[in-house]
Amino acid sequence: MRSRDTEKTIRELQQFLREHEDEITDEDSMHRLAITFMSQHNSRLQPKQTEPEDASDYLELAEAASSKKKRLEYLHKAVEVEPENIDVQLELLLAEHKKYGGYEETQMLLPLAILYYKQNQFDKAKDYLNRLAKVNRDTKKFMRLEAKHDGYSLRMEQGMYGYRPGTIEELVDAYLNPTYLFNATPYFSQWAYQYLRTQTASKKKKPKNEE
Repeated sequence: MRSRDTEKTIRELQQFLREHEDEITDEDSMHRLAITFMSQHNSRLQPKQTEPEDASDYLELAEAASSKKKRLEYLHKAVEVEPENIDVQLELLLAEHKKYGGYEETQMLLPLAILYYKQNQFDKAKDYLNRLAKVNRDTKKFMRLEAKHDGYSLRMEQGMYGYRPGTIEELVDAYLNPTYLFNATPYFSQWAYQYLRTQTASKKKKPKNEE
């Protein structure tokens, strides 16, 4: 006993063959037309593409995006879906950094250093930390106070002069901004401070003719 779906498919096949009867010259040509029909029929039965469900779905869409604007939209969506996904955060920050021409600023360099540290990519974390120290003279001081969990001093630094780019006030502003980057990486500041201390010490020991 045939099901209704089977009967419907047979009727559609017969209709398809009637519409292409001028192409039927023998049994083989009829067979080819039947295969063509079934291929089209099966493709119509394929489930429609579902909406993205997780960050990996949005990352795939971002990779296939036809424009930088669309890529950023998908990356922002990925962060919304999985805000603690380090790979997603890093992809978004790198895309944002590239969007603004790789401009060296605290708001970009600090989180990039943290994210690479969280990924155990310490060479890249050091690279961004060095770049941060070049554009913000108070980087080592900030890391020292943060490593000591001296929130009072950090807030005092911010309150003394207000917001000034390229200084500790800018770093404190980034630190106090509602973000889990510092909270989720409690040892970053200690690591960063020790690294920057080592860099400073090595520069002091270097002979003047090598500088």
